[in-house]
Amino acid sequence: MSDLIEEIVNLNEDEVLKIIIERLKNEKPMAIMSDVKVAMKKIGELFSSKQYFLPDLIMSGEILRQIFELIGPRIKESKE
Repeated sequence: MSDLIEEIVNLNEDEVLKIIIERLKNEKPMAIMSDVKVAMKKIGELFSSKQYFLPDLIMSGEILRQIFELIGPRIKESKE
């Protein structure tokens, strides 16, 4: 599991944002989004198995929103 996936699943907001900023220097945004997708699937599984609860889902949504704020403009740039 990549550091990014692990930090998203562990809901470590500050670490997630640091990793995203660092990875954006060298990677395409869609490659990063692939890890984000894996992490969100894992969070869904944790919720389904009652290991994560509604507050955890809300926190993961907030982290995801911040990820999109960082990556969104880069995705638009790469499409132009």
